[in-house]
Amino acid sequence: MPEQVRRSVESDYRNGNLRILLSSNTIGQGLNFPIKNLIIYSLQIGIYKNENGEDKPKYIQKRDFWNIIGRAGRAGKETEGQIIYVINSYNDKINYKKFIDKSNIENADSLIFKVLNALTLNRINDTKFDKYLSILSETYLLDLLTEEIIGTDYEEVIEKIINNSLFKVQVDNRKLDIQPLKQGFKKIFKSFEEDEITAEQSRTYRITGFSFKSNKVIDNFIDENFEELTNVAKKDDYLKVLKLFLKLLSDSDIDELSDNKLDKLSIAPTEYFEIIKNWIAGEPIENLITIWKQDTQKDISDFHILISKGLYYLYPWGLSSFLIILSHKLSIKFKELPENIKALPSYLKYGLNNSTSCLARSLGVKSR
Repeated sequence: MPEQVRRSVESDYRNGNLRILLSSNTIGQGLNFPIKNLIIYSLQIGIYKNENGEDKPKYIQKRDFWNIIGRAGRAGKETEGQIIYVINSYNDKINYKKFIDKSNIENADSLIFKVLNALTLNRINDTKFDKYLSILSETYLLDLLTEEIIGTDYEEVIEKIINNSLFKVQVDNRKLDIQPLKQGFKKIFKSFEEDEITAEQSRTYRITGFSFKSNKVIDNFIDENFEELTNVAKKDDYLKVLKLFLKLLSDSDIDELSDNKLDKLSIAPTEYFEIIKNWIAGEPIENLITIWKQDTQKDISDFHILISKGLYYLYPWGLSSFLIILSHKLSIKFKELPENIKALPSYLKYGLNNSTSCLARSLGVKSR
């Protein structure tokens, strides 16, 4: 849900402007307001096809159910709350019994265990397994990379990783073969070695939270534009940095910031520059929507996707990673970057061009 919509709903509910709220299971995913009475009419959230191609009802997870009903009677706001579960059919009654039985709550499995299990069940092939394992483990493995272990067989460090993990317990309990994980970790370490990564580089890369591949893409882009970026940094020209960052996204393949993450808006990030520049300048949302319609010919709903997913989360993350690697290339600490360039991720997130104003927003001031 877009941040502006979420805050508006929370505020209106607290102030009594909304007495009744109809909601999907979204209510259990980040909304924060007190509820006196909660009525559950249905737990179905869609349809899926089983192995035989038959349509079957898809229900929310048991853990989400308990998260949602925990909203009723919020401590400090109400002395008690009521949860009313509507039963219209025999099937509703069966589901009710399943969901209120806490022993049915789904296990919290390690993501690495899930990937190995999917490989074991032939749901994914070796290529997919390697890709998912890299996404899940590269940041951690980069943190372990030191000059001492580069060029070794990595067996000892891999054994330590596995023996101190949740996924090892789950693998043993389900009696799965752990060899694919050992081989996968070794392959990742070897890929670092083949790229001749230094321990200093690995420390920089692991801070970003991006995959090794994405870090290398950013690193290479900075190398290609180093002279221009050096001059831009001297002038503290944060809008030029923004332009170059959007060019990086448009010209390169960075999985973490791909168009799929923005619900496939199918717009080159460079085309967002005017929108983002005006967003940072504090332009009212109404004016931004007008610019959006003129520049992109896209729906308002797509504009809110850009704001809530792109500017509030993905792009600030990507820009922070870009600046972390840039500061490494400039042989300075991140905090030594020019003030506006250093604050640019916050400018993107909060739609302001002043670090003090961004701080106020981060402390809870709701209006730009």
